[in-house]
Amino acid sequence: MAILESRAGLVGGEVAAGLRFDLVEEGFVSARAAGACLLAQEVGVLRAAAQVIEEGIGEPILLGRPEVIREHMESLGLSCDVRMVCPADDGRLEDYASAYYERRRRKGITPQHAARIVRHPNVFGPMMVAMGDADAFISGLTYDYPEVIRPALEIFHTRKGATR
Repeated sequence: MAILESRAGLVGGEVAAGLRFDLVEEGFVSARAAGACLLAQEVGVLRAAAQVIEEGIGEPILLGRPEVIREHMESLGLSCDVRMVCPADDGRLEDYASAYYERRRRKGITPQHAARIVRHPNVFGPMMVAMGDADAFISGLTYDYPEVIRPALEIFHTRKGATR
């Protein structure tokens, strides 16, 4: 599963579509992805997700408010059966918050703070990957680099021996 996000949801246009095409055209994708988590309410993200479904490349999961995503898809004339998850009210929030707290408690995170922070798409998406609910998370079009990379590093850390 891969995740794309936009500011209203999670990943964006040129990045999402460009990444998808680069991966396919360069031959980096050798098997179909079980699922991808995308933050979506950006036009390019929605079109890329529809194309991924249409071509049978993967199963995108769009993060954002389903009613807003559906409205944008309808306005673009896109009709595909895509999974949508709203990070703010997903049923897995408690599990994600607990897992996030366990990973970050030594850094001063409280259970209450963990419950609040996992609602943010740039934390929720990587937690989906960490918990096995998605295979990948793609974000960055509408966020600054630190807003995307910091939560991922806090959740996954760096490999031992890795340097800049």
